Parts: sequence; C-alpha cells; structure tokens
Amino acid sequence: MNASLIGQYVYAVVVIVVLLAALSWLVAQLSRRRMLISTGRRLVGVVESTQLTHQNWVSVVKVTDRYYLLGSGQGGVSLVCEIPPEAVEPWLEEQRRIAQQQAQTVSGMWRRVLRR
Repeated sequence: MNASLIGQYVYAVVVIVVLLAALSWLVAQLSRRRMLISTGRRLVGVVESTQLTHQNWVSVVKVTDRYYLLGSGQGGVSLVCEIPPEAVEPWLEEQRRIAQQQAQTVSGMWRRVLRR
C-alpha cells in the first residue's frame, strides 16, 4: 500500500467519525427541543430529569400550571417540593429560545450543504 492510499483511508475514517458525532449531537438537540415544545401543550409533562445515581432520579414535572420536584428510585416516587412557576418558566423560555436558535443554525447548514 502506498502512502496516498493510507492517507485517503484515514481521511475517510475521520470524515465518517465527524459525521456520526454531528448526527448524534443533532438527534440529541432535536429530541430536547421536542420535549421543550411539547411541555407547554400537555396536561402533564416532564420538564427536566437528572439521574443522581444508577437507580435514583430527580425530575421537574409540570401538571396543568404547577411544577413539582419529584424524586424517584427503587422505593417509588416521592414529592420533594412544589416549585413556583416564576422559578421555572424563565428557564423554560430560555431553553426554548436556545433550541430555536440551534434549529435555525442546523437548517441553515443543511441549506448550504444542499445548495452545493
């Protein structure tokens, strides 16, 4: 094998790895955006969820117009506290704004790629 052929293989592998990483990021962003958008239209929805340990989670859940912090694990689900809407809604709006900007950036990149 000559050096140029090996260089082409390495280049192809690097391009594939970059494309897979970009696709993974895109899927994560779109799923997060979908969750943020659907939260406002549903009667009950999970706003945010974080894994604390292998089997324990803490979640912010919206029920109608109220927000609750729930803890869950092997023992079940427990109400930790009610969160005032004014503590959650500004964060939600900021996340929606960021998701919208990211979607516009991605769609702009796709338009540039497809034009070529």
